Amino acid sequence: MNELFQVDIENLNLIQLARWIKQCRTAIQPSDRPIYTEYPYRYQEAVAEFCNEYIEFFNANKGILTSTQFDRALKLSVLKSPRYVAITSDGVEIDITADVEQLQLENTTSHFISKSINREAERVKSYSKDVKRLTDGKREALHAIITTLSVNTITYKVNILEKAEQIDKMDMKRVLQEIRRGKWQTIERKLKPTESMTVSDYLIANIRENHINKNVFYSFSKNKEEDKRRVYGKQFLCNAGFYIGLNAEEMEAVLRNEGYTIQCSNRPDDRILFDCFYYSFSRNYASALLKKDGYDGLEIGK
Repeated sequence: MNELFQVDIENLNLIQLARWIKQCRTAIQPSDRPIYTEYPYRYQEAVAEFCNEYIEFFNANKGILTSTQFDRALKLSVLKSPRYVAITSDGVEIDITADVEQLQLENTTSHFISKSINREAERVKSYSKDVKRLTDGKREALHAIITTLSVNTITYKVNILEKAEQIDKMDMKRVLQEIRRGKWQTIERKLKPTESMTVSDYLIANIRENHINKNVFYSFSKNKEEDKRRVYGKQFLCNAGFYIGLNAEEMEAVLRNEGYTIQCSNRPDDRILFDCFYYSFSRNYASALLKKDGYDGLEIGK
């Protein structure tokens, strides 16, 4: 059995659970073994074996894996991780992201760490509002969602009492554990353009990596009058759904808004897709499982 299924997930905090979900969704990669590239069916078999183990684990832990907390963690797992910066009493900025992330994963009892987890929960709440707009039929919400995932960055700046020269001589983890007060500043920005890439280039690169057709994405999400009657394919919608972290209920709502279903379909390939959203599998897993059963995968031409 995979070591991921030996974790006591009931005692994980939000950030730990999000990390566990990420690990599950990337546990089997085509690049893991040369034989997966040489013989794709071996990759498909490995994915199927892992997914079967996951389903057994799911059935034994259904309470937490169908909970609101799990869905929040699923949403957090697709969001960009924040950056944490400590501002010392003499105005020096120190990147403390690695220290904060380690303490979050260690489930450290600390006012500072609890506050950092609460901040992430608020970010999930905001993201989920855009997802709700999409499931309610607001096509333009998809642009806001994918922009958030692709190009929006977030930095938390926290004031600490020590001077920079003192920090150099102290264990930063101990400093963070002992923080009781200090101002938090949240900075949200888009990725900075470079000489070779614009902000739009970052977004396009992300949607292509996740097999979302660029032209279909723009016509769908801009929702111009001439595009409102256009029929958008199920593959496009499902690929977008995997990328943005939709659960099965949310994916079904988006599909029904466009005249499709996977939940009430008699097609075996639709059942595979529904199960993948139900169990929160990745798009790569879904595509591998479809191919294993003789169907086309979810890949599109670049």
